[in-house]
Amino acid sequence: MRVLGRQQLSQISSRVGYQGDLRTLASHLDDDDDLGVEAASNRLVFQCAGLIANASAAEIAATQAVIEQATAAAVGRRQPPQTPAAAPQAFPPTLVGGTPDPTGLSAADAFSLHSRPGARLKLVLDFDGNTLVGGVWNQAKGLQQIVTPAYDKDGNPSSFNAEEIEDIVAIWHAVAEDYAAFDVDVTTADPGDAALAGVGQKVLIGGHSGDWYGNAGGVAYVSSFGTPGMPCFVFPRNLGPNYAKYVWEAVSHELGHTLGLFHDGLTPNPAPGALYPDGTYYYSGHGNWAPIMGVGYYKDVTQFDAGEYPYSNNPQDDMGIIGRTLPRLPQQYGPSMASATPLSSSGAGSTTAVINGILSMPNQPDWFSLSAEAGSVTLAVAVTAPFGQVTRANLNAVAAVYDAGGAVVTTLSPGGLDIPYSPVNLPRAGTYYVSVVGAAEGSPATGGYSSYGSLGFYSLTVSYTASTAPQQPQTPVNCVGYWSSFGPCDASCNQVSTYVITQAAANGGAQCPAAAGATSSQACSGAGVPERRVLEAC
Repeated sequence: MRVLGRQQLSQISSRVGYQGDLRTLASHLDDDDDLGVEAASNRLVFQCAGLIANASAAEIAATQAVIEQATAAAVGRRQPPQTPAAAPQAFPPTLVGGTPDPTGLSAADAFSLHSRPGARLKLVLDFDGNTLVGGVWNQAKGLQQIVTPAYDKDGNPSSFNAEEIEDIVAIWHAVAEDYAAFDVDVTTADPGDAALAGVGQKVLIGGHSGDWYGNAGGVAYVSSFGTPGMPCFVFPRNLGPNYAKYVWEAVSHELGHTLGLFHDGLTPNPAPGALYPDGTYYYSGHGNWAPIMGVGYYKDVTQFDAGEYPYSNNPQDDMGIIGRTLPRLPQQYGPSMASATPLSSSGAGSTTAVINGILSMPNQPDWFSLSAEAGSVTLAVAVTAPFGQVTRANLNAVAAVYDAGGAVVTTLSPGGLDIPYSPVNLPRAGTYYVSVVGAAEGSPATGGYSSYGSLGFYSLTVSYTASTAPQQPQTPVNCVGYWSSFGPCDASCNQVSTYVITQAAANGGAQCPAAAGATSSQACSGAGVPERRVLEAC
């Protein structure tokens, strides 16, 4: 092994739960200038200098124009004028596809945001300043205190103006979309460091890296989730400065490192005219897409990925690795036509049903059923709303309508992330089905992206004339789940397995033996200590 030697590499690999061989880990350390080993703790640390993106106001405007041009080229990525615009929400907001951020919030409101308030696991976005004492970072840098100033754009860090509050809400909403597929609460409410031990990760957002660290857009220890004294940091003064799009991309990126993810880059490309003939550890994407673990500043759609694009240097299954720490959300609605969730109806006549959901598994549609009269049905699917003109949605929605026999009536895929109100003609009265799923756009090999990361919040609206005929009885669907492999040892010398539900029970079907996110722990030694199984419902 190069640089460190096999024994030390093996210890580091075990500590961070690295999935790969030691030669590949050594290659990452050799080739990625922003990845190193912190001597005091023998931990992998990312100093993400490649995320620095200082720009003038004119340059930021030009970047936003590039994003908007990519949006227009992607065919109808915004809802057309005939689609009524959704009104901003009141406080506290519920994350719903198509709904703009709440406006007129106070600073207290901005620091009380939750994406899943009941979730046991937390990703805490700290914008209001912090002083770190006695942490691993203090030891590594030889500093008694590490002071992170509050997020500040107007030179007055003691208070938050309207623009700063709007940025905070927008950044929170974007990060919540990136992690929507997991049972975790993305929040701006800080419960205190002690409350996060083993169950949460804090990202401190403020100031300039030169205040105490060095040259970086953000810094994070690898696989540090839940470890006391190891927040990750994002430095907004190095990002624009203070450009919300850059900040939310950096926040999701650094949190990804704390969950075990490495950089997404490119191997050397010998083709004439290649943009990176020598390769790079920060891929900025292609077409209108970029990987979150590369640099997502300049593209419309950013997603977690599995290294499917040409010359990828990192085949990590991002969603699978995150899922070792954050349980994947179980499916909320019917997973098949046979177990479709009935749309609500107050009886015969004109009806509008609205379903708010999250697609958490690739290529797994949510299914709905309705009894409708013959004639026109209007259907729309809204995804996470943009911030101004800058996209935050990861989900590229496709919907389809089927008749009772399973034949496709129509497929709605306008080539954009959301589906504007679209009329569908039902040829006869009866039972029909609607599916909603995340789709690819082209192919990673030809400048597009796969359905792998096409996940997130959506809102389905169906307006139809309800039929008096009863819907067909629904087949019971049993819950399906499994215990994950035991993770790396924690500070208490225990390792944890998490129960993952891949199909929720529906229509009276049997429940799983454990709740989604329940944990089972055992002593790391595996010898001389009875196994301890502890179920903790989320």
